[in-house]
Amino acid sequence: MIFITRTLVLACLLGCNTTVFSQTDSSTKAFKPKRNFFKVNLAGISINGQYEWAFAKRFSIAVGYRALPQGKMPFRKLIPATDATTRESLDNLVFSSSSFTPEIRFYTGKKGYGQGFYLSPFYKKAEYKAEGLGIDYVKDNGEKGTMNMNGSIKGETWGLLLGAQWALGKHFCLDWQILGPHIGRSSGGLFGVSTNPLSISEQADMRQSLQDINIPFTEETVTVDASRSNLELRGPWAGIRAGVSLGFRF
Repeated sequence: MIFITRTLVLACLLGCNTTVFSQTDSSTKAFKPKRNFFKVNLAGISINGQYEWAFAKRFSIAVGYRALPQGKMPFRKLIPATDATTRESLDNLVFSSSSFTPEIRFYTGKKGYGQGFYLSPFYKKAEYKAEGLGIDYVKDNGEKGTMNMNGSIKGETWGLLLGAQWALGKHFCLDWQILGPHIGRSSGGLFGVSTNPLSISEQADMRQSLQDINIPFTEETVTVDASRSNLELRGPWAGIRAGVSLGFRF
């Protein structure tokens, strides 16, 4: 009888321990958050993706990359053109751009781990390239000459993004980048090479054409000689981030 009683007690203890361990394991699995998010921006015409890692409940780090392949300048028809020559220059312009954007996100909601409203200070490094921009000047014989110029602008800005991110089922998410103003500095310019040497008067007219390109709040430096024409630009740079991204979380 004593042997049977001891056996029943031991069996009950083992059963209780098994139940406790089973509950602990299932609880651990139930509360394991998904910390990785790979997202693609649904808005715009560029290649635009972001990876985010939630290293704590309310904090994550993210890195975004955007690239617009070389092609005709987007939305060029919306730019007002006063004459046919300006319109032709815009239509012939070949444009491309890319940017790299690291950020730190702070989630304000209770869920955390990449869910809810967030504030995100960020840094953005961007480059914009253009080819085939025609700058007109007057030749010695009175005819119009055109120099094709290429250029690039590099900008570095800092900003603050307000957004919200939601889980869509177990493996997907939606990231709404509501508003992210940013401001900083830029540098770059235009340069062209003449196929025929420019005379003194042609250089003067080309110099004047470049000086007529007046960009507000920008320092401009014009250099023209018989074979080359340069327009260096330095000044403030600003923009606004916004968009909607669909992501996979794991």
